[in-house]
Amino acid sequence: VEVMRVERGGPAAEAGVAVGDVIVTADGEPTRSVDDLHRLLGRWPRERPVTLRILRGGVLVSVEARPGEARG
Repeated sequence: VEVMRVERGGPAAEAGVAVGDVIVTADGEPTRSVDDLHRLLGRWPRERPVTLRILRGGVLVSVEARPGEARG
């Protein structure tokens, strides 16, 4: 799933996710579509961080996001 927009102060921004990143997995589950990602995050416990594997500039990196904690 390619990241098209990151809300300033939102959970993705806080985790360091950037426009152009490609989210490959969330908590080890493949994210082949936006629906896959929304389904996983929709049932994710707000108090628990989720590990995202991201392809950024040809390099695979991991970040931890807290989906329920928008700070903006």
